[in-house]
This record gives sequence, structure tokens and C-alpha cells, in this order.
Amino acid sequence: MLILSVYLRSLRWQTLFEDKNTINIFDLVRYQYIGYFINNIAPIRVGDIFRSYYVSNKTNHKTSFIFGTIVMERLLDFLMVLILLIVLSFIYPIYYFKFGTYDIQFPFP
Repeated sequence: MLILSVYLRSLRWQTLFEDKNTINIFDLVRYQYIGYFINNIAPIRVGDIFRSYYVSNKTNHKTSFIFGTIVMERLLDFLMVLILLIVLSFIYPIYYFKFGTYDIQFPFP
């Protein structure tokens, strides 16, 4: 699942570039993994900065442009999670969950 997830994220990341033929999808997957590795060993998401540096060296884009695509990718992730939470709140309303010591009576068994 992780491999499929990273591959799909790389496809989405590739669509943020103006010309999609400048970088291979498998290079983007490789740089995604490098970024994940650095994020796991370094604080404050330094892996994203390294990822933008490596991709800018591979292509003829500036590092700031690549970093902007990474920021846009993170915003798209946030929006997708927000949409998922909104949809799930209609499927499972908040009164299904017990918070603290409150005993909420459910309207049906």
C-alpha cells in the first residue's frame, strides 16, 4: 500500500509541473522516498527541502518552484483529508462517539 500510495502521489506531483516530460515518474518516486527518509531522521520536514533541491538539480526548474509544488501538494493533501472528514461526519455523526465521561444516549439501538 505504501508503494502504491507513493506512486500515486508522484503522479499527482508530476501534474503540478508545467511540462510533464522533464522528469521521469520513477525519479519522482525515488525523490519522494528520499524525502520521507530525511523527514524521519530530521526535524521540521527538512526532507521536503532536500526533495526540492534534488528535483531542481534533475530538472531545469528553480528550487523555489519545486518547493512551491511541494507546498501545493501538501495543501491538496490537507483539502482531501478535510473533504473526507466532512463526508464521514454525515455518515457517522458526532453523537456516535463518546468523549470523556459523557454518556450520550443514541436515538436507536
